[in-house]
Amino acid sequence: MIKLLLGFFLFFCLCVCWYRWIPDRCSGPVPATLVLQAVKQRLSRVDCSSRGWVLHGFPCNWHQAKCLQGFQHQPNRVFFLEVTDQVCLDRTTLRATDRVSGERYHTVTRPAQTVEVQHRLQAAPDDSLEVMLERLKRYRTESADLQSVFPDAVHIDAVQKSHNVFEALERRLNTN
Repeated sequence: MIKLLLGFFLFFCLCVCWYRWIPDRCSGPVPATLVLQAVKQRLSRVDCSSRGWVLHGFPCNWHQAKCLQGFQHQPNRVFFLEVTDQVCLDRTTLRATDRVSGERYHTVTRPAQTVEVQHRLQAAPDDSLEVMLERLKRYRTESADLQSVFPDAVHIDAVQKSHNVFEALERRLNTN
C-alpha cells in the first residue's frame, strides 16, 4: 500500500510545476488547483492502482472531497480519527523540542530527564493555545463538511495510545 504524505509529495510536485506557482507567494498555502492536480496525477500511477494507497491530510475541506469523488480512483475506505478538543490541546500545547538534540518531549507523556534539557526546550509557535484553538475551530467546521461527503466513513477513537489507534486502523483496512 502506498502512503501519500501530502506535504512531502507536494514539495516534489511543486519542484516540477514551479512555473505554475508564482515564487513570490511561496510563503502562503499551496494553491488548491495545484494540490488537486498533484493528487490526481499521483493516484493515476500504476503502483497506486496495483498496490493501493492511503491519503494522509487530504482532503482537507468539502471542495477537495468533492473533487476527489470526481477522480478516476476512488477511496474504498475513509477514516475519521475522533478526539476531543481537550486531548488535542493537551497533545500539542504541552510538547516542545530540544534546540540542541532535536529530540521531542511532552510535559506529561515524555518529560525531559534533566534540568539542562528542560531549559533548552522550545515550543513551536503553531502549538500555542491561541493558534490551536483557532485551528480546532476550523477543523471542526471542515470535518463536519467532510463527513457529509463521506457518510459511510469509519470513526476511530483516537484518544487511546497511538499504537492502539494504528491497530484499529489496520484491522479495518484488512477487512472487506
